[in-house]
Amino acid sequence: MGLVKRSDSKNWYYQFQVEGKTYLGSTRTTSKAKAAKVEQKKRNEVHAQVMMGEYEPITFAEIVKLHMVPRQKMASYQNVQACCHRLLGYKLDSKTSAKIKVGGLQPGTLLHKISTADIERLVETRAREGYAPQTIKHEMSNLRQIIQLATKLGYKTNPKLEIPSVKVSRTRIRYLSKSEEDLLLAELKLSKKADNYDFALLLLDTGMRYMEAAALPWTSVDMDSRTMTVFRSKVNNQSNIMMTDRVFKMMKRRFDNRDSNRYVFMSNDGKTHRKYTRDGINNAFDRAGLNSAQMIKEKGSKATTHTLRHTFCSRLAQAGMSLYEIGQLVGHADVQSTAIYSHLCPNTASKKAIDILNR
Repeated sequence: MGLVKRSDSKNWYYQFQVEGKTYLGSTRTTSKAKAAKVEQKKRNEVHAQVMMGEYEPITFAEIVKLHMVPRQKMASYQNVQACCHRLLGYKLDSKTSAKIKVGGLQPGTLLHKISTADIERLVETRAREGYAPQTIKHEMSNLRQIIQLATKLGYKTNPKLEIPSVKVSRTRIRYLSKSEEDLLLAELKLSKKADNYDFALLLLDTGMRYMEAAALPWTSVDMDSRTMTVFRSKVNNQSNIMMTDRVFKMMKRRFDNRDSNRYVFMSNDGKTHRKYTRDGINNAFDRAGLNSAQMIKEKGSKATTHTLRHTFCSRLAQAGMSLYEIGQLVGHADVQSTAIYSHLCPNTASKKAIDILNR
């Protein structure tokens, strides 16, 4: 207890207990003498909070930053980062990274001053800005986690604050037929970025989430056994996935030409894994005619990169694989998540009915 060092940082961290609760945080300094002063100050603040009911205020921007830091190494970090940027009132241009102003909460506002009315107005603003309900729901989920973090760390919050739930209407599950898949892959072969074809193929034949595939390191790929070990940070579980023949052929080609690449799919600058850039695949859907107005009307929703995951699950369900087994393969946290494909499972009741009527 006291001051500790971590392997991933040069700064000192304070760590102590008060009333059985552990308090841990960075002192933001490499000087042990300065760190000791920070640690003592933090002890005094915590003592005042716990023993005397006094809580330290914090600005919204400061607590958002604390929320983002531990998530930087997560595959879903880009999504979290985008949500947090919008909460602070801006988004980044996909090409120039320039800040574009959007609705948000004032960064300098003290967290405990934010009201339920402020959050309600933000949700209304997001709808006017054209964001999908699912996107708004995800943003509110991050906001809820931010408030929970502040409470956990002992910062002052608004006890009456309520974060509204966002209703997301159920749409029909969009998945690709074999002919639609062929149209998509043909378009992707003509893509300026050759990686898009290989990436779509991996999603189609494994059902991985986008960032699970994008952040897949070669150390998790065993070419001899034709398997991949996938850690699913969204649900905190792990799966071993076997490769289909065409995925193995694609992975073998990439493995033989990997050079010093750490990841199967590298970013454009070659420094890290592929980013959350869906435009190449989504545009191929459009060029293939799979997102025409008539097609969307017939299918019930637009085809997106996530449609490839739905396609994987849907084909297995149609082939008679149990929902439990499908859930295990794609890393669902519970069977309820897989239940959306139940209508695609072979309908034995219908077959029995036809047999009776035919007789």
